[in-house]
Amino acid sequence: MKKHDSLGKEKITYVDLETVIADVKVIVESDPNYIYPDFIGCDNCSYAPGEEFDRSYCDFHYQLDSGCRYFGEPRQGSKERPSCLVGYWLDKNNFNTPEHFGVDDLFEIEGESSEKILDLLQANTEYSFGTDVREFLASAQSHQDHYKTWGDSYNESLPNSWRAAGWLV
Repeated sequence: MKKHDSLGKEKITYVDLETVIADVKVIVESDPNYIYPDFIGCDNCSYAPGEEFDRSYCDFHYQLDSGCRYFGEPRQGSKERPSCLVGYWLDKNNFNTPEHFGVDDLFEIEGESSEKILDLLQANTEYSFGTDVREFLASAQSHQDHYKTWGDSYNESLPNSWRAAGWLV
């Protein structure tokens, strides 16, 4: 029997929490002490506080104005990769084309909440994400966005039973 999501849409692939946690753990272990810098002023772009953001900003100032980069900006140096945990998880699973999210340009959804990103992905693919996956990714993203290390963001987002089972980084 095929599974259906909360909207009744048939889903071939249900993405379970264990798979997501295992994926994110691998990402975090690559740089557990990574933390967003907390400064204003830049020699790498034309950012000016209060102005309308644009896609030419460096990664830090783009994040400052619009949230993290889930997808990056292909063909523009450092922007070829995501700059947040959820973005790295999406990239690891090859969820990185406009078609996956039902948009013309990924820039349209940069800075949206992880919940919105998963809603779009679920609506436009055969993948389904349960509440536990959504809560884990949203929590990790929130901790990261509040200047916690990737290691702390991951660890603090794990359900208690997972912490006790040795999944901490």
